[in-house]
Amino acid sequence: MIDNSKQQQRIRKAKDTLIIIGNGIMVFAVWTIMKTLGIMLATKQQIIEYIKNAYGEEMGQVSDALVFGSFVFMMMFLILIGVLVRIYIGRSAIRQAKGKKKSSFYLVLTAVLILLGVMSIISSVQKWMSGYETQLAVEDISLASILIEVTSVVMFVELFVNAIKLRCYQREEKNAA
Repeated sequence: MIDNSKQQQRIRKAKDTLIIIGNGIMVFAVWTIMKTLGIMLATKQQIIEYIKNAYGEEMGQVSDALVFGSFVFMMMFLILIGVLVRIYIGRSAIRQAKGKKKSSFYLVLTAVLILLGVMSIISSVQKWMSGYETQLAVEDISLASILIEVTSVVMFVELFVNAIKLRCYQREEKNAA
């Protein structure tokens, strides 16, 4: 028979929320890839010019394709790390909800991503409000990007809060028993 005490309902709700948000965070990793690739493609020429100017004559007659290809390769490595971190956070939240593993490290990573996300949102809003434009920056796209970033940060906050709640509820239940 299912225990429908108030405490058990709160525990089940926190577990269900962690599972849903954990999956959502893993799906949002795809957004990270799409956003970064979109920015790189939209600002390809600016990236090439920046790199060539930064290295000056050391670049010699290196082709634009090689410069941009090298940049994309390095960025894909960084994107991969970001995606793996998000997958780790999502899977850890799901494992905690299923009672398999309780690691605090994923909560530290979550807090770091919340801070980075908030800083990114502030920067994006400032750029958007000041009329900053790239080749891609149609206002609707910039606003959509900001809204998706806000959604991502809200998901991380929800995950963090529910992971802490679940731990507290389970501790209360253990102490009551």
